[in-house]
Amino acid sequence: MLQVEALEILKTGANVFLTGVPGAGKTYVVNKYVDWLKDKGIYPAITASTGIAATHIGGRTIHSFVGLGVVDYLDEQVIDQIMQREKLYKKILNTQVLVIDEISMLDAKVLDKVNTILKGVKNNPKPFGGTQVIFVGDFFQLPPVQKRNEEQKYFAFMGTAWKEAKPLTCYLEEQYRQTDETFTKLLLAIRENNVEEMHIEILEELKTKAHKKMGWRPSPLAPLQGRGGEFQDDEVINYDESPKVNQYNEKLVDIAKEHRKKLTPAESWFWEMVRADKLGFDFVREKPIGNFIVDFYCKELRLVVEIDGGYHGKVDIKARDVDRENILKEKNIQVLRFTNEEILIMDSDVLKNKLNELVPLSTGEGSGERVQKSSEAAANDILELHSHNKNVDELNNTKLNLLKGKEFVYKMETFGRASLVEGLIKSCLSPEILKLKKGAKVIFTKNDIEGKYVNGTMGVVVDLDDEGIVVETKNAKLIECKKEEWAIEEDGKVKARIMQYPLRLAWAITVHKSQGMSLDEAIVNLGDTFEYGQGYVALSRVRSLEGLYLKSYNAKSLRVREHISEFDEKIRKDSRFIQEKFQNADKKKLEETQKKFIEKCGGVPEGGVEKTVEGEKRETQVVTLDYIKEGKTLEEIAVLRDIGIRTLYKHLEDLFKHEKINKLELSKIIKKELNVDIYNIPTAVEKSFKKHKHQADEDGNIKLAPVFKDLKEKYSYEVLRFYRLFI
Repeated sequence: MLQVEALEILKTGANVFLTGVPGAGKTYVVNKYVDWLKDKGIYPAITASTGIAATHIGGRTIHSFVGLGVVDYLDEQVIDQIMQREKLYKKILNTQVLVIDEISMLDAKVLDKVNTILKGVKNNPKPFGGTQVIFVGDFFQLPPVQKRNEEQKYFAFMGTAWKEAKPLTCYLEEQYRQTDETFTKLLLAIRENNVEEMHIEILEELKTKAHKKMGWRPSPLAPLQGRGGEFQDDEVINYDESPKVNQYNEKLVDIAKEHRKKLTPAESWFWEMVRADKLGFDFVREKPIGNFIVDFYCKELRLVVEIDGGYHGKVDIKARDVDRENILKEKNIQVLRFTNEEILIMDSDVLKNKLNELVPLSTGEGSGERVQKSSEAAANDILELHSHNKNVDELNNTKLNLLKGKEFVYKMETFGRASLVEGLIKSCLSPEILKLKKGAKVIFTKNDIEGKYVNGTMGVVVDLDDEGIVVETKNAKLIECKKEEWAIEEDGKVKARIMQYPLRLAWAITVHKSQGMSLDEAIVNLGDTFEYGQGYVALSRVRSLEGLYLKSYNAKSLRVREHISEFDEKIRKDSRFIQEKFQNADKKKLEETQKKFIEKCGGVPEGGVEKTVEGEKRETQVVTLDYIKEGKTLEEIAVLRDIGIRTLYKHLEDLFKHEKINKLELSKIIKKELNVDIYNIPTAVEKSFKKHKHQADEDGNIKLAPVFKDLKEKYSYEVLRFYRLFI
């Protein structure tokens, strides 16, 4: 089914399951439908199964929407308690359209409770109390979290509520993320649980490509047991059942045995990384130091690398342990000690990071050059996707600490009810405390309304200060990044919002957080995959095979659940039947159905929230001014126009500068919105602005950051912005 066809079906008011492969444009269709509803004066409830998914679509969790706590059952008493909460009761009662995104992660039992609550609150026995429900998602992606005492997962379509709702399936067949036919077939094979030898060969090629580019060891060999590099044939790790992979591992066992004649396998891996210049430092082998010969020595770092002992003594072996420590201490030589096991499972990047940590940042010959090289390398790193948070946090923190230069800390701004704000903070992909340096690898966490970036756009921080961040994307495009807003709204009114730069560190993220993103390139680590569908989600984030680097994978990462495949086959047929039925439907009757639905919801069929004057588009600031004259608050205007509060503050500033509003009118608005009298500027503020009058931006305005700091953050940037107008 095409996007435009799905949109027309949604407009009829029917319950719909909007699905399709990753990159098919499900969110795009939902956003178009929401815009259409708002134009008619209808404000749908936008929800999702998880907090992270909710922030992607500007909504809240379905649990929060219906006031659903952690309860195992619903009875009349629980329903009555919900109805006693006046705001919650009115919100549910007035909701005509309910969107639930990422439906794959919503347990059937929870959906049944939502159905029961809506029926009870609306006193309507129809499914979901007569509310149009739109389920959005793909059941091949991440499933509901399974409780310990549950024997199986209960997907939403397995519950009573789904069966009652009888949603029409709109299966979007076209996908706009991957254009590579080979890649598309690989993803389809995983989706259909039909991975064959030819697909394994593609994955192995992706692994080989990744290992060559990143300087990793080319195969997952098992750790050595014991000292001296003894290597056993039965220590090969079989990551899957492919004969090709097993043969490859066995071949490397023979290679490792050959290396043992000169070096142990662990020493061989280390020496290969040195020779390939993957560590950024020069080492020599068999270096004499005092009475000893050490395996690896770096003159630049005055460093000995010791692998499982690694020393060859020229004197009495009993004295060597004491003597070597004294000699190294006297010569001011530092030591890094590793076991065989640690070296054999260590990536070159991890080892390189350990070496870079030994480099003094302010002293030592050549240290500045070395740190700069590390910074440039960090900027060119590729995003890694991991299964576990621990791996992600360790890598991001390590990479950031390696960068030289000042660290800037950006705190999230919050507004509204504490409980709602807390939920927004937890679910927002941008962190509450964002730490950045010049050269940091970042990823955008939100779609820009002007299309400058999307959720998943990668870049490097090339400039930053207290007022803003400049990011350079891979195509050399410079983006001046401003704070964005995430909000929760009810009935067209914002109840809570947070503001933060739409960025997060992006040397690595989890597969879970990547859901919904489109990436140009990524290193994907599926060796620790613990859930069916996790591998499919990770691989399908990347736009092409060219940009995909596969670090590792296991058997589970290449499979989805069998009954999901069976369900998918059924809904594909259902979607094609519905598509054909609507294609043959009478257009006038279809339009009449859509009109009746709008009227039933209390909307205006003609629409036109923001109409043009004499067919010409008006300036955006003038549109804002008209809403103000109608008595609407800035928060209400932000919802109606789908723009941020800060943008509206800028509109007010522009309107004043262009004499569209006068000083008295502006002061009344600011008094109402910020509870500040801009007529009476505090003496300290006036002095600070005069003190920093020579620090101006490109438009000639005094920069706010120096004043903000000078006044010890007593006044917000918004308040200072308007004080500045009157100085």
